[in-house]
Amino acid sequence: MLDAMGVLQHHDAVSGTAKQAVANDYNRLLSNAMAKNNAQYDKLIADKVRNQFGYAANEDWKQCLKTNSTYLDCPVASKSLNESWSMNVAVHNPSTVDLKSLKVAVPEEANFDVTVFNSTSQAFEPTMAEKSCYDDHLENGEKIKNCHMEIKADTNAQAISLIKLTNGAKKEEIQKRVIPENEAETQFIEGNGLKVVYKGMDKTESTLKFDVYDEATGSSKPEEFEFSMRYYESYTHMMNNKMMNSGAYAFHPMEGQLHPYPYGDVKEVSISKGKYSQQLDITFGKHLYGEELESMKSVVHVSIDKDLPLIKIDVDLDSLPL
Repeated sequence: MLDAMGVLQHHDAVSGTAKQAVANDYNRLLSNAMAKNNAQYDKLIADKVRNQFGYAANEDWKQCLKTNSTYLDCPVASKSLNESWSMNVAVHNPSTVDLKSLKVAVPEEANFDVTVFNSTSQAFEPTMAEKSCYDDHLENGEKIKNCHMEIKADTNAQAISLIKLTNGAKKEEIQKRVIPENEAETQFIEGNGLKVVYKGMDKTESTLKFDVYDEATGSSKPEEFEFSMRYYESYTHMMNNKMMNSGAYAFHPMEGQLHPYPYGDVKEVSISKGKYSQQLDITFGKHLYGEELESMKSVVHVSIDKDLPLIKIDVDLDSLPL
């Protein structure tokens, strides 16, 4: 892992500064190093869980292949939802901040009873858990429902918490509601001393507008906040040798383009509110060159962190336009 990290310190590891073959080779180096590292990390997690909770797994611990992805990249994808089973999930918090919640990727059809291990009682106990889903797609274009379960569980700094998912128990799903434009200013999410009010969008600029109220300021006047999805067009004039074309080695914006273009159009704004979690989802997309499939797709997720007074913006970004 240290060797791979050393190689990846070179500028060729930065997107747009190397040929695609170099980027592929860097991915190979990193993937091989992570595989070796994860094998040792799994053993350390097993030792930690056994020493802290007195629990010895009957098989090797496994990890999700990616973060912020779908359940298909996680061990739960190998389980049949038509059978009864339970799965223990160890959550490692490497930070110096105590956490109060965690998020787990799950299938849309999953109905899990969720319990968390209490070190004092030495038993699994019920906890709050809610599942929310939104439309997503795989790399091959296949449409799926991307679902996550937000779970109330304390994980102390640089420590581990242990939860159990038991299949077959009906769990209430947070219903997502599409926001009509005439209801924009009535929609908000709140928590941890913050309130984020959705104020609508500027369609010409793909700009989302919000008002943010912060209890810590003691002011009733909101701060205005905007978020945009934009891009610069690549410079490509194959017959012009005076200027470098944009390519794998260096990005060169189109000559004369002073402002970025909107990345797709705002297709839908929805809100999900449950007893424990709240989130705004904004979907972008555009049809280019008369194509049948929509490209330039992205989903912007706006939520409030459970542990710190922060607004979280997660972006699922599709490919950039050519």
